[in-house]
Amino acid sequence: CDLVAGVLEDEGYEARIAQDSDSALREITRRCPAMVLLDVWLQGSRLDGLEILSILRERYPNLPVVIISGHGNIDTAVTAIRSGAYDYIEKPFKSDKLLVTVSRAIQAARLQRENAELRRRADVQLTLVGKATVMEQLSTKIDKLSQTKSRVMIVGPSGSGKEAAAHQLHARSPRASGNFISVHTAMLGDDVEQIQRLLFGVETDGQIELGLFEQSHGGTLYLDEISGFPIQQQKEILKMLLDGGITRVGGKQMVHIDARVLSSCSGDPKARISEGVLREDLYHRLNVMTLEVPGLNKRRDD
Repeated sequence: CDLVAGVLEDEGYEARIAQDSDSALREITRRCPAMVLLDVWLQGSRLDGLEILSILRERYPNLPVVIISGHGNIDTAVTAIRSGAYDYIEKPFKSDKLLVTVSRAIQAARLQRENAELRRRADVQLTLVGKATVMEQLSTKIDKLSQTKSRVMIVGPSGSGKEAAAHQLHARSPRASGNFISVHTAMLGDDVEQIQRLLFGVETDGQIELGLFEQSHGGTLYLDEISGFPIQQQKEILKMLLDGGITRVGGKQMVHIDARVLSSCSGDPKARISEGVLREDLYHRLNVMTLEVPGLNKRRDD
């Protein structure tokens, strides 16, 4: 385990190690990884690799699992693939084989998520369109901001392309290989409990349903039209920013979240504060840097 973890860490991955089934399931519950390397035979473990795979497929159907099997255990490997494993590696293996398989598993899961998001957001323009001088200036500023870790509030009139700007900030950043999770007020509805479950996830009897915030770990979280979020949810978002993590509905342990947070607001955010629909403390936490997207009236060249 330590050797495999060392190879992965040398390539820039964050590797966590579990020696048996109970510690593995506990660690995955604490924070869902991008993928799992799972040995079939775990000495002194309550469950073997195939039994763990069955549990992971039930709890985390989109989590890629790569099985490690001993030489000659082809039947076991085939069983694992049929049970939902992404791939398998036969011992002994070279580090190049390991790294290629891990990279492909993560990329496949990411593409699956991106395709689902594209289908859901088929009507949203994800690229900035225009050759006007102000748009060239906007693109230059996005290039600069994309390389920072600071939170950015994107302002501009409705229809100006704030979400497209957010996508570009993510796509040009070092986090581009991570998830881009967009949270829209329109998707939240009025049910407070349902909003909590959607944003923070659910943990009941060992079953985990990841919320949108947790899905953004390692990538970018975009809060669209922040002043449209219910005040109670704004309070919860502020707590997440201060604590650096969330607690799932029904859970007791805080889950650390490493995500760059982008937000947007139509019109003047300070006016929204005066109207009582935007918390001032949240505004200051989100508006570390500002990106203004010009309206169409300022892009007459286009």
